[in-house]
Amino acid sequence: MVLVDHHAKRMGRAAHLEARPAFDPDIALAAHLLGWKPSLTVEEGIAHALAWYERRDTVLQRRP
Repeated sequence: MVLVDHHAKRMGRAAHLEARPAFDPDIALAAHLLGWKPSLTVEEGIAHALAWYERRDTVLQRRP
């Protein structure tokens, strides 16, 4: 629900949800196997993704 709440707040509207099984990625496993670790918080990642979508929509609307 944290992701949904952040997304809804950023978009300025309520989210419509469907019940799905929980998914909790194992970051420790990714770090061990791939040497990867997240460089952004969840909130930062959502903000970056939504900003990209907003820029993308603006650019696409300008196309002839």
